[in-house]
Amino acid sequence: MGVALHNDDLLAWAKADDEFHRLLVVSGGNRRIARIGETIMDRSHRARMLTLKLRPKPTQSVEEHQLIIDAIRQGLRVQAHNHARAHRARARDMLLPLLDRLGIKHL
Repeated sequence: MGVALHNDDLLAWAKADDEFHRLLVVSGGNRRIARIGETIMDRSHRARMLTLKLRPKPTQSVEEHQLIIDAIRQGLRVQAHNHARAHRARARDMLLPLLDRLGIKHL
């Protein structure tokens, strides 16, 4: 994601961002959660693609992903969870107003 942003390639960033989230959910090993997550991730990806050029450059997203990865590598489950939750909340709080301005109610 960092390389894609450095090259101003938002489509490559979006693809890498989607892959990160999918890998994170699948690597948990719970198939039921992975299936539920797939539905949520599909909607998130559609929102990401609709707002890609309307939002600030997603450098903060890359930093937040690194915090999640670092916590996982260190075995800090609570911190990883808290970082992931904060990341999703920040993204939600940024994307929902953009979708609302576009008049998009359902994805």
